Amino acid sequence: MANNAPVVSWTGETNYVSDGLNPEVGTSATAFIYRVTYTDADNEAPGAGYPKVHIRKNGAAIAGSPFAMAYVSGNNNTGAIYSYSGTLSGGSTAYSYYFEAQDASGASASGLPGSSTDAPDVNNPPALSWTADPNYTTDGLDPEVGTATTTFVYRVKYTDADNDAPASGYPKVYILKGGAAITGSPFAMTCATGSYSAGVICSYPTTLEIGTDYTYYFAAYDVFSASASGSPASLAAGPTVYAPSTLTDTKTVNPGEEKTMAISPETGQITVLVPAGVFSEAVVVHVSTLSIPTANNASARTVNVGVEIRTDKGLQPSGEITITLYYRDIDVAGFNESKLVVCRYDSALMRWIPLPTECHPGQNYAVGRTSHLSKFALVQFTPAGDLQSVKVYPNPCSSAGVTFENLTSQAVIKIYTLNGEAVRTIEETDGDGSSAWDARNNSGDRVASGTYIYVIKNDNGSKKTGKISVIK
Repeated sequence: MANNAPVVSWTGETNYVSDGLNPEVGTSATAFIYRVTYTDADNEAPGAGYPKVHIRKNGAAIAGSPFAMAYVSGNNNTGAIYSYSGTLSGGSTAYSYYFEAQDASGASASGLPGSSTDAPDVNNPPALSWTADPNYTTDGLDPEVGTATTTFVYRVKYTDADNDAPASGYPKVYILKGGAAITGSPFAMTCATGSYSAGVICSYPTTLEIGTDYTYYFAAYDVFSASASGSPASLAAGPTVYAPSTLTDTKTVNPGEEKTMAISPETGQITVLVPAGVFSEAVVVHVSTLSIPTANNASARTVNVGVEIRTDKGLQPSGEITITLYYRDIDVAGFNESKLVVCRYDSALMRWIPLPTECHPGQNYAVGRTSHLSKFALVQFTPAGDLQSVKVYPNPCSSAGVTFENLTSQAVIKIYTLNGEAVRTIEETDGDGSSAWDARNNSGDRVASGTYIYVIKNDNGSKKTGKISVIK
């Protein structure tokens, strides 16, 4: 007598009408239930260990697969339902499954459930928590009170049981003032390297305007777009930001004496050395902290470390004054310390003018020299991609010279007279996109008043030309 091969089909139950799995999305703690109907026209029972469900991950059978299914209900000739329940490891959307059956005579079953189906998606959502570092045990901010010059550091711990990385740009910190997001919020945080399953600490440092109504919260997703939960996702109050108190050192400087002046803001000590003979008469020199002014230099990034130097008579020194600016690691997070430059603020141009600078990254300070008193700050210039946006200022210039800004990281500047005579060659090699001409020729002599031509070239063959007027 001929044997009719069995058939497998979907059970037709709720959630099993068009497939054999419920649920289709879950975590590593979810019980995934596979169900299938076995039918044999000869009323022949399935072979030992059948039906089976094959579960694969990334195309390979998971440990233990295939799994024998248990009888639930029904008759073999009209359809009997079989089931298998199990948990799956997280961190994957690449699971698939199919069913296999034979009758007791060894005939293989046909039917749609015998084809592979992609499911389920198994992902454990990430979690956010406080880092438990000092000052971060019950919140994600330190300090909680400061001034407009204070660097506030937001920190949070991102953990994912599947060791999934956070989605691009996450975690983020949302900073609100008066209930509204401040400019730029939310801010992407920088995470330390490490195991996501063990947890990595992410941080974002910033300064804030004066205000007593700040709040913040954190948000994160993993690469599978699962949203993070945890206390840091709830709104928290802080910080309180007051107006900065001005620190000042004032001394009378006589023509024949050297004076050192110092102030100690929270960022670190600032010293100003006034050598003997730079003033022709007695002056009172004021050294004080300041709020960093806004400048028009698109390529200039300022560190929140600065000082203002002025005299009671408005006199300028005839020689160079030395400025030493100390800073903390947190003040220069995201900066290249070896490329920091002490700059003078030109209030008329609203631009930062680079000064001769010695950087000491290992000791966290930089030394600049100036013969013009003003406001000063630490600045890092970013090189441009081409020479089309080069700025030359001030122009006309005095015998103090000019600054070339928005240069590429490598460039050569040549200065000529209108008759084509070579005056000076300047090379930009430190990669900060900024250089200066001190209005001297290659022999070190001051050039005469007049108009000069500059020609700038870089390694890519780009070229930029223009004129500079020197007025003494």
